Amino acid sequence: MRGDVYVPELEGISVTVSEVSVSPDLSNARVYVTPLGGVDMAEVVAILNIIAPDLQTYVAQKVHLRRMPRLKFVADHSFENAQKMSSLIANLPPAASDNDDENDAH
Repeated sequence: MRGDVYVPELEGISVTVSEVSVSPDLSNARVYVTPLGGVDMAEVVAILNIIAPDLQTYVAQKVHLRRMPRLKFVADHSFENAQKMSSLIANLPPAASDNDDENDAH
């Protein structure tokens, strides 16, 4: 929904939806989001949950489903976790080469 819904509190903030998990009975959907750069994540998620009924109505008009799930927005920390893991891997000491193993055996 690029620019389709105007929310003054979110002006200038880009929000990425990384995953939507729908319950088996289609009554609830967890929408995992992250603001660009992770800025004010808690505040962005709170605002999205406040306007969730309006967003549900908008989505229901665009996507024709028998039942429109109730949207619950959740902070997605997977990007942060992936960045931390990449940083940890990048800072690992170099692995010993195979030649070092052969020298240790002699």
